[in-house]
Amino acid sequence: MQAAVENTELGLIDNWLLHIRDIWFKHSSLLGEMPQERRMDTLCELNVMEQVYNLGHSTIMQSAWKRGQKVSIHGWAYGIHDGLLRNLEVTATNRETLEQRYRSGIANLQLKHVNHK
Repeated sequence: MQAAVENTELGLIDNWLLHIRDIWFKHSSLLGEMPQERRMDTLCELNVMEQVYNLGHSTIMQSAWKRGQKVSIHGWAYGIHDGLLRNLEVTATNRETLEQRYRSGIANLQLKHVNHK
């Protein structure tokens, strides 16, 4: 995460880090409002939320939901510092819940990290 934010050149992995850097820029106002020590963990959580959102918009998931298949996408983050697995509450079971949970997930991060400095 730090390498993505600092735009460090590491070789082939740079292609994957580019997407994390995009998330950093997309949510820069949220990340900029919080204390420095919370930014990397929050960026990890944002990355999970964005990947749930992206997967939910894939043609495979959209087709499955359209056919009425009961497929869920979950977003979890592992805390390296404490060993805890956290449910980010962005579980999507259809297109509507995908949009709603994504928005509420971002809002929850703001409440958790910005408003409780």
